[in-house]
Amino acid sequence: MRTIYIVLTKSGTYLSKFIRAVTRANYTHASMSFEEKLQPLYSFSRFQTFPPLPEGLHNEELDVGVYKKYSHIPCAVYKIEVDEETYQKAKGEVEKMLENADYYRFNIIGLWLCGCRIPFTRKRYYFCSQFVSHILETANAIELPHRPSLMRPSDYTKIESLECVFEGRLDELKANLNTYNKILA
Repeated sequence: MRTIYIVLTKSGTYLSKFIRAVTRANYTHASMSFEEKLQPLYSFSRFQTFPPLPEGLHNEELDVGVYKKYSHIPCAVYKIEVDEETYQKAKGEVEKMLENADYYRFNIIGLWLCGCRIPFTRKRYYFCSQFVSHILETANAIELPHRPSLMRPSDYTKIESLECVFEGRLDELKANLNTYNKILA
């Protein structure tokens, strides 16, 4: 069996604050990793701390950018155990998308409509939780409670097949990863 990790955070950015105000959710951003050290970590998000745009598909690093600036933010790590075929299918889909990252854009319209619970899909446009959901759905790794375009980061906290292996602050998570080279439950 192999493991896919989902990392949920709530930063202090204006977009995060806006999403929190609209949804009242504990988490406003979702990323995913195929490694126990959570590097690389994949998502659709901003490329730099400032300005907030452009955004798109890239590798996030826990010690750079927004995560460095907001190291005391709440975060949670969930995992799902999958067979080798499902793991490779999910990882392969991410790698294929990364090879063509210039063709992918941030789905700002879809993000807005997700907040209104209106499904909206555009080819090669994703927001963070839509991307994670797309990968998991494409690989048949998990049964989602909503379409990918309606998945919010906090929706992952309610999926019974996901196991929460860490909940706390980002700086605590980074300390655990640096000390033990793995996530502590």
